[in-house]
Amino acid sequence: MKTGLNMVETTSRIFLGIKIPDQTIKLLESRLDVMRGVGKRVPVDRQHVTFCLVGQVPGIEKYLEELSKPLEQSFTSIVTLTHLGRGMNEDQIWAYVKKTRGLIDIKEELDKRVDKLQIGDSKLMNRDGDFIPHINLAGVDEKKMPMISIDIPVNTTWRVNEVHIFASKLWREGVSYSSLGTILLNL
Repeated sequence: MKTGLNMVETTSRIFLGIKIPDQTIKLLESRLDVMRGVGKRVPVDRQHVTFCLVGQVPGIEKYLEELSKPLEQSFTSIVTLTHLGRGMNEDQIWAYVKKTRGLIDIKEELDKRVDKLQIGDSKLMNRDGDFIPHINLAGVDEKKMPMISIDIPVNTTWRVNEVHIFASKLWREGVSYSSLGTILLNL
């Protein structure tokens, strides 16, 4: 754990998501390099696709074994990126993920698991159908990017083998992410 006057942990949140393969990160970085209006980039170790924002969970350790059980699937799920553009949060640049039945099924099963364990904050969990899978890549520099900008196509796909249980910790000097465990996606 970090220590020192400027390293005091102020809060921690749990979320479930997938990591981005190194090859895809390199592709996204190359696309951002040619995009006008890119502000501060999200560090690579914080780039992911979120399925479920659980929220603050005191004593998360006692739930990890149950939360980490494999998730059975009838077919392999894939992630396909479609384009880079201004996010739903207009001060962000996102890589948009094609919303497929497979990804929706994973999200719904994870939501059920979190509900069964009675952890998390249901208001945070995106249950009203507005699941927009994406990767937050950078902020927007308003001086360089007009309100309406042209999206940049990105077409890449990878197989989803596991979902990570992440802890997001807010420190005085910034945010850090760590993986507390994985949920294997079994066929």
